Amino acid sequence: MPFPLTSRIPTGSHTDWCLLVGRTLWVANQGDGTVSRLDLTTHQVVATIAVGLYPLGLAWDGSALWTTDRGANAVVRIDPATNQVSLKIPVGADPISLIYAFGSLWVTNRNSGTVSRIDTSNNSVVATIPTGAQALGLSSDGHRIWVTNDDISTNTSGSLTAIDPLSNSVVATVSGLNDPWFSTFDGNSIWVPSRRAGTLTRVDVNTFAVAQVVYVGPDQVATAFDGTNVWAATYAGNSLVRIDPKTGEMIGFVPLPGGPSGFAVDGRSLWVTEYDGGGVQQVSIG
Repeated sequence: MPFPLTSRIPTGSHTDWCLLVGRTLWVANQGDGTVSRLDLTTHQVVATIAVGLYPLGLAWDGSALWTTDRGANAVVRIDPATNQVSLKIPVGADPISLIYAFGSLWVTNRNSGTVSRIDTSNNSVVATIPTGAQALGLSSDGHRIWVTNDDISTNTSGSLTAIDPLSNSVVATVSGLNDPWFSTFDGNSIWVPSRRAGTLTRVDVNTFAVAQVVYVGPDQVATAFDGTNVWAATYAGNSLVRIDPKTGEMIGFVPLPGGPSGFAVDGRSLWVTEYDGGGVQQVSIG
């Protein structure tokens, strides 16, 4: 089954992550220190917002967009009414990923090996939770926050940590992962890409056990779930891989130049960032 590339929108330098909010796509441009706001009705960039050094993670709290300023070790609030930065909150060293869940903003602090929990109603850090060396990616299964810890000192030093939002404590750690990056939840399991091993690891969220390991290709950096299938971005391989989550079989492949790095899904399309190309590409999936 073909997956046509139907649109490409230039944004900025080293485009890394994106987030879909309605018909607006927010895109973090690490090289420019900006966030681009895209109108998906017109496929136009309607605002470019300077936020600080190397923005990466993006999250929406229901009324505002949040991203990271890694140079200032802070998270940044963007007011969508003005397209301006309205607030910065200090967190740990090298904030990377963001997710809004359980009424809070969560951020990984890579060089601190921690996750900060922020109450956005009063803009304060309410908990700092140690998770492991080089805390990197965030996902949620609706009951817990899951954190990938990208310790690359050995091939089995990485881990996946589960945080209970009621106690702000680690309740499980899945060890022995090889360079884990940005994971996703498919409704039953967490899928963890290994950048170095070229695999996807499926973790059962009930037993905290590794259920399956699937080889899909080199340099897996990010994953997404479209409601039916799991997708993985292979940065060095310049491609997307589609996985059947029931069987773990690779059932689709999309060549995608530009260094695919991050995903957003709108039901009919994948929006994929190009780290090397400096833009986003639309891939039709339905």
